[in-house]
Amino acid sequence: MSSPSQGENDNLRAEATVFGPSRLSLLRPVMFAAIGWLALTALLIFSGRGGTGFGAFVSAMALLAVCLTGVRALLRLWTVGVTLEPNVVVLGRGFPYRHPVVVAWHMVADVATAGSAAWSGRALTVEDADGHMIMVRDLADADRAAELIRTRMGQFRGVATLLDGLAARGRTGRG
Repeated sequence: MSSPSQGENDNLRAEATVFGPSRLSLLRPVMFAAIGWLALTALLIFSGRGGTGFGAFVSAMALLAVCLTGVRALLRLWTVGVTLEPNVVVLGRGFPYRHPVVVAWHMVADVATAGSAAWSGRALTVEDADGHMIMVRDLADADRAAELIRTRMGQFRGVATLLDGLAARGRTGRG
């Protein structure tokens, strides 16, 4: 039995849906940097320069590069994501961007995905009604996020048309 407060717009009160980053896509550069550091260090040791000041310096700089790549990966891991809330889409573009982009559902004009799902996370691109493109790279389930965004876009098309009509009436002074 439904309560009197339930209505047609109950689907808008749903919980937020969160799509996170592809861990493999973000950590792969760290793995390549670590393998490169190990190969460089082994090459220096086998060539007889591993114990010299030059060899130690080169190895230390390569290790620093591995650490910085790891820090960047962790920062992106914590900041990349897409959240589909009842009234807005929150697009976390990841480090180095400090703040997520929030787009109201009636302002979403188009959505697309790009990239190879087999090799890494895909990119989700959302275009707003003003023509701004917002891209979230390294997303784990970008195709599913795009599918849900398209579904919700259909629900909000009528709202956008209504708002455009009201704005036109306000500009012309009719109504």
